Amino acid sequence: MDGPARVDRGAMNKVNNYAALSCSAILGLGHCSAQTLPAENDGVRDEVRAIVAEMLSDAQSRSSLLALNKATAGHENGFFIGSADGNFRMRIDGVLRMRYIANLRTDDGVRGVSGGATDPGGSPRTGVNSGFEVRKVMVRFAGHAISPDLRYTLSFSSENPAGNGGSPQLEDAAMNYRIPQGFAGVGEGWNIRFGQFKFPFMRESLIDDSVQVAVERSLVEQIFGAGRSQGVEIGHTTPGSRVLLGLHDGFSSNNTSWTSESVRPGTRLAPRGERALGLSARGEWILQGKRENLTDLGAPPGQDLAAQIGVAASWNQSRRIRDSVDGGNWRDFDAFSSTVDVQIDGGGLGLFGAVVSQWNRAERNNAGAGSGRSVEAWNLGFVALGTVRPRNELELFVRYEALMIGSQQGAFASTDPDREIRSRSYNFVTTGATWLFAGRAVQLTVDTVLSLNRTARLFDGAPAPTGSYTDLVELGVLPSTNVGLLGSAKGLEAVVRAQFQLLF
Repeated sequence: MDGPARVDRGAMNKVNNYAALSCSAILGLGHCSAQTLPAENDGVRDEVRAIVAEMLSDAQSRSSLLALNKATAGHENGFFIGSADGNFRMRIDGVLRMRYIANLRTDDGVRGVSGGATDPGGSPRTGVNSGFEVRKVMVRFAGHAISPDLRYTLSFSSENPAGNGGSPQLEDAAMNYRIPQGFAGVGEGWNIRFGQFKFPFMRESLIDDSVQVAVERSLVEQIFGAGRSQGVEIGHTTPGSRVLLGLHDGFSSNNTSWTSESVRPGTRLAPRGERALGLSARGEWILQGKRENLTDLGAPPGQDLAAQIGVAASWNQSRRIRDSVDGGNWRDFDAFSSTVDVQIDGGGLGLFGAVVSQWNRAERNNAGAGSGRSVEAWNLGFVALGTVRPRNELELFVRYEALMIGSQQGAFASTDPDREIRSRSYNFVTTGATWLFAGRAVQLTVDTVLSLNRTARLFDGAPAPTGSYTDLVELGVLPSTNVGLLGSAKGLEAVVRAQFQLLF
């Protein structure tokens, strides 16, 4: 075996010199050992000093980063990050909604055929239709910038069906400035909002779809609701009330150009689209409790009683709108809508009711036959919803809605504005249950919608569009693939819906 390893005394001296220099430089001491470095070690001394200077610079930069990183970050109703001074904050959240839907009808098809032949079935041609869909994927950025008084919301949604093949589209793009008290003589609680957002009208529309009770909002809301538009809104909020006044481009005019000349797809009971001017006002008054207990239409067990009443009105007009369904004719539209709603939540019980009325008028404005002809109509909708939460994880609900519309509508998809609607009263009932696995963040909702009236093929003898009567399908109210109703000519129509929702 080899003997003990020989110690290189020169190397040991060099190590000791490094240690002494490092200790001296870092601790700022005159010496760390009794050993004194000889002059021939000046090169080593300079090298160690350079290393120590680099270490100190790195430590100083890390200290600066630690001071900078006093900014907050985490997850609270979405991921968020904010500056240390509180002037900037952004929350990122979103929703993923998967749905199964089945439509059951006693007849095959919903539309008539030309030539007076017996109707062999419309589209879809079967009495049973079902399938899965990714109902909605949404990502939202919200917070404040420069100051907590200047808030913003920016969201993108891929919604199916949305008339765009499920492609992502801009949903909200709005800024909200809280006017400082005393500025221009105003008091506390005033704010101004501008951009694209939901304008103040129906309460059911203003409640976010992530906290809705049923799988989908009511058909009445889809017919009369304001949707999103572009414009400006001013509001005043106190602990007991809120008043909103908005000037916009007309109902459901989101993502349109100010030069657009076409009617938006969907229901024809009111003008929808650009070349429009809308004015909406809404007031809400808290009758009992706190506003934060009224953010959705249900109430968990033990929640304090809260109640409010809301009143809203909206005037919309469109000039020289090209109606492609009506042979490309031009029309002028006017509509006045109003609504009253009441909401009561507390102790695991929730009650909601709303009445909405609409007067609309359409006038042909083209050079051909029928120019100058106008038709007026009064329409009425009613919604009543009751919920019960026997425990935090389960919510049961039932909803009744009624639609009563005028015999003639000037804004429907027919070349003859004098045709009458055969049935003018329609009733729908929705019942279901929601299982909440992590509050509203993870939930499963199963419900059933029943249409209690005939809604399609109600013309007399001659097929559309030459018959004397029309129906909800030709009118554009149905089919509504969001709700799941396609239209039925023989009476009952049932829709079974199941939806899983994840909020993140």
